[in-house]
Amino acid sequence: MDGVETLLRHPDLDASNRSEWLEKNGWMDTGYGNVRTPSLDGFIATQNGEMIPVDLRIICLTTLNKHVTGYIVSATDMRITRQLMKEISDREYAARELALSESKFSRMFVFNPTGILIVSLDTLKITDANPAIEEILECETSALIGRTLEDIGLEMK
Repeated sequence: MDGVETLLRHPDLDASNRSEWLEKNGWMDTGYGNVRTPSLDGFIATQNGEMIPVDLRIICLTTLNKHVTGYIVSATDMRITRQLMKEISDREYAARELALSESKFSRMFVFNPTGILIVSLDTLKITDANPAIEEILECETSALIGRTLEDIGLEMK
């Protein structure tokens, strides 16, 4: 008789130990606490021989006396989950790289002995200034931000 092992692949599962495997890995609600069913890594074998990685969860079906009458085996396709995990990891890596780049720029901007003004191309207003330009113009950043270059006596050519 064909059993769950014809569809599911797990290193500890075969036709000779199907009942023991289900019993060992099956989860039974004891009524105490909100416990999540344990999961197993496995595969689903398709008719064309493809092995799809899945997260297996086995729930025991029981009578009121807790006598096991059967099992529900659920399998969640992990290909999508793995892809999402990869994308999250890639985004976290990109965020770390961006933070590092911003940190380097910030240090270069603040400690640069050359006066630097950052100007919005849309409005031509000053959005930031470094300490060196404060010294050169004898004016604090707070007084420069929001003003145009013309407002502070500079011309763009």
